[in-house]
Amino acid sequence: MDLAEGVILQSRYRIVRRLGGGGMGVVYLADDLRLPGRSCAIMEMSPAALAEQDREWAVQAFKQEAQLLATLKHPGLAAVTDFFTDEDNWYLVMDFVEGESLEQRLKRSPQGRLPTAEALAITRQLCDVLEYLHLCVPPVIFRDLKPSNVMLLPSGAVKLIDFG
Repeated sequence: MDLAEGVILQSRYRIVRRLGGGGMGVVYLADDLRLPGRSCAIMEMSPAALAEQDREWAVQAFKQEAQLLATLKHPGLAAVTDFFTDEDNWYLVMDFVEGESLEQRLKRSPQGRLPTAEALAITRQLCDVLEYLHLCVPPVIFRDLKPSNVMLLPSGAVKLIDFG
């Protein structure tokens, strides 16, 4: 069940709205009440929504993802700022990435194609962040590279989201 608008988690994060969902959970836009004016993305993983045999594995995978993401520092990645459990659900808090996905951008483009200069600028930034991830020790493999997981910021910067 989705968190309702206005719900406050950890006496700190007020849910604004649902942003989306995937295999590991639901992502919400939230306001940080301790840092006024700061928005964040909160991923919720609810073990109760999973088959009983998958719950322990999913919680461990979610914890590992949070720990890994918290160590990554690159302008092409959203920073992880908090991680907690509340009422049997697990939450990962990240910087909110404002912009549009590459998938949305492609839908707005004539025949679903970007101008060459824009495509090259996006590709260069993606290669830079992927190189950073691959040079980590141990290497981090981003296994879900697709247009919906590439965010385009109004500034022209690119960020990878949803490590899954």
